[in-house]
Amino acid sequence: MKFVKTGLNDQQFNELLNFILQSKVATLVLSSNCLGEISLDALLNYTKMDSTLKNVYLSKNQINTLRGRTRHKITLLREQGINLYI
Repeated sequence: MKFVKTGLNDQQFNELLNFILQSKVATLVLSSNCLGEISLDALLNYTKMDSTLKNVYLSKNQINTLRGRTRHKITLLREQGINLYI
């Protein structure tokens, strides 16, 4: 599923995850949006409920990969089998 340059924010991302919860979506492309660290929390919660999602592209968003908490969340997502591209 692809949402590039749509202005998607963290709240809308959470709603999108709720919408695709029962679907067979394996890849989300969310490049060039307005997603922050909160979206990683939503993604962590989603992956605990659904295991079909395998690839998530989050390049050109507002996620600072140098922050300690962000790195920890990225590590947790990768441990759950998510290929995360930031």
